[in-house]
Amino acid sequence: MEIHGHAGVDWTALEEVDEAARALDYIGHDTPWDRLFQPAYVPSYRVMVSKFMASFEFAPRPVDQPE
Repeated sequence: MEIHGHAGVDWTALEEVDEAARALDYIGHDTPWDRLFQPAYVPSYRVMVSKFMASFEFAPRPVDQPE
């Protein structure tokens, strides 16, 4: 199974299309949203995601049991 690449804010691309200021208005600087996207550029991000995926267990609810 293929796991697709991570998502992050490409500020260079936003600057090229003159939308960086607008994105910064929504995301802000040093805000929870900004900190959410920052780990995407840390080299250990792929390792952290791989470890999470390896430890994740999914137990589907039985069909006859309502939510």
